[in-house]
Amino acid sequence: LNVSDNDPAKNVISLLMDTSLDVNDEGYDLNVTSSVVTVKAKTPQGLFYGMQSFMQLLPAEIESLRKVENVAWNVPCVTIKDEPRFGYRGIMLDPCRHFMSVEDVKKQLDVLSLFKINRMHWHLTDDQGWRIEIKQYPKLTEIGAKRIEGEGFEYGGFYTQEEVKEIVRYASERFITVIPEIEIPGHEMAAIAAYPELSCRGEILPPRIIWGVEDIVLCAGKESTFEFFENVFKEVTELFPSEYVHIGGDECPKSEWKKCPLCQKRIREEGLTAKEGHTAEERLQSYFIQRMEKVLAKYGKKIIG
Repeated sequence: LNVSDNDPAKNVISLLMDTSLDVNDEGYDLNVTSSVVTVKAKTPQGLFYGMQSFMQLLPAEIESLRKVENVAWNVPCVTIKDEPRFGYRGIMLDPCRHFMSVEDVKKQLDVLSLFKINRMHWHLTDDQGWRIEIKQYPKLTEIGAKRIEGEGFEYGGFYTQEEVKEIVRYASERFITVIPEIEIPGHEMAAIAAYPELSCRGEILPPRIIWGVEDIVLCAGKESTFEFFENVFKEVTELFPSEYVHIGGDECPKSEWKKCPLCQKRIREEGLTAKEGHTAEERLQSYFIQRMEKVLAKYGKKIIG
């Protein structure tokens, strides 16, 4: 397409920034006549969303990668004034159970942008696989990114830090913020397989190959566990501009903590007795999360979970 900063009279798509427009920063006005298509918005993001709506008015063949014959490239004459009701419009992408290549992630981002989704919560760690390179702890991907499936074949994959940067850049071009998730203190069998000392028992175990909730979780009694994940979060936060980091926090069984001398010692030292309907071990999880919240605040991030 030819691009011009002039104002031709007809047969053009005109993109106009107008700060006086009566829409929010992600809104737009789209007007299609027999001679011109006009998209107005306050921000580049609004213009982008206006063009997504325009693309949806065209025949589906517009998405074809090859030249298509015998298609009537007609667009109905319409006026659309649109703005999102919610500022946060997101989905979660889980490559832990089923790994996705960089190209597949980009395809997902293309689809998300078509529907004006502006957040992708990227679930990068779980019992079944650790999917992000951490340079200080190479075993996380050497061991934790692979699992042996029931038929005996190896399954897995991970994203290098350069690939993560590329996906974050690609998403940003589509006005999508990528929010990383590093799951704690449960759902970490892949990390424990790589570094068994992270668990209460310290047993050498493989990444989990079935779904469901795993009883073996991170040890909250070992100071080394907190040091480990502080280092992990330091590398993660350097890769993602998002103000938020997702830390999971769900489905953390307490059976290991109840039997662990170090976890019980931590409970006594921190005064985490049963209180207001919460067990001592449940309060230990709150202690764990609060410590990680302080770590992420130090790196300029807020937690969600």
